[in-house]
Amino acid sequence: MATIRRQTYAEYLSAVDGFADRARSVVAAVENGASLTECEAAFRGYAADWEELQRTCSPVVIAGPANVAERAAELRGQLGIMADECDRLYKAYMQSPTRMQAGRFLLAQQSARDARSAFIAAAQAHAYGRAARVPGVSSSSAGRRVPAWWRTVLRRAG
Repeated sequence: MATIRRQTYAEYLSAVDGFADRARSVVAAVENGASLTECEAAFRGYAADWEELQRTCSPVVIAGPANVAERAAELRGQLGIMADECDRLYKAYMQSPTRMQAGRFLLAQQSARDARSAFIAAAQAHAYGRAARVPGVSSSSAGRRVPAWWRTVLRRAG
């Protein structure tokens, strides 16, 4: 069961990162005055990644322990706020293709990053116990207890 939960956490985190990357691509296209065709293509990929995010979040929320489920739901909510800003910019650009400013998107993105960090901490604490986060534990000894695939996920989360 623990292995399945770790895999579920990793899948969700990968979906979070993919969605955030696609959202940034849409916003970058809008900010840089890309063609409508390019913006539409970026938005289609972003919408598909939103669906993937929903699919991977649900098992974490349903089967995870309360603290991990709460952090996953909070992260999904913050990504939803970020998505609302992305959608708003995209729709405005499609109606009037002029350069847009993404200040509110950037604030939402930072909140989503903070929620992502909280999810990672809760998932890691649940998957590997509190010792993985205890100050004073050397990184070399902590690294030996954490499987390589999880270190890769955390390094990418960076």
